[in-house]
Amino acid sequence: MLVVGERRIAPSLAILEYLEEKHPQPPLLPKDLYGRARVRSLALLVACEIHPLNNLRTLNHLRRDRNVAVDFVPVELDGRVDPDEIAARFRPNTKLVAVNHGSNVIGTIQPVAEIGRRCRERGIVFLIDAAQTAGVIPIDVEAMCVDLIAFTGHKSLLGPTGTGGLYVRDGVEARSTRFGETGVHSIHPYHLEEYPYRLVAGTGNVLGAAVLHFALVYL
Repeated sequence: MLVVGERRIAPSLAILEYLEEKHPQPPLLPKDLYGRARVRSLALLVACEIHPLNNLRTLNHLRRDRNVAVDFVPVELDGRVDPDEIAARFRPNTKLVAVNHGSNVIGTIQPVAEIGRRCRERGIVFLIDAAQTAGVIPIDVEAMCVDLIAFTGHKSLLGPTGTGGLYVRDGVEARSTRFGETGVHSIHPYHLEEYPYRLVAGTGNVLGAAVLHFALVYL
């Protein structure tokens, strides 16, 4: 399943949506300084420490505001993360591993296939941020054992800003964290559970999606 075009669906949103699906109604703790109810730590998320800022901020907010445990794995001297080091961080409550496929700062490409195999062996969902690599480096979701891919349209895919997509492997569930109009089945009082509407809220960026489509045709 692929949702494309409404906006860039950042890996940070994919992380939040997956954790929401696993724990949609967690027990509450006292509210944080913004008045939002905090949740108990029910999931562990393992992440590479050289994520771009949009991911790092989301991960830090999950730790602070939702009490989700996040284990940042350092990179080696060559800028790559050791797949065995990631596997060594796995715990019984590890729900998701998130890795930046290609760095927008130092340009390193992470060994996602090796990481993906270790995740698949343990039944842990594997997410990659392909914002820098989609359209440049081939991504084989089967060979790399990837469950979720978030990408932007405005870089190597040659699309306009505000476009992107989220790939969700069959069998992986992600709950929407945004609710609103879907354009179909308006009689339903709640947001639709079926894909792709589950992950779509509000009027889609039709013009942006069309431009991204023709950019892909050009490529």
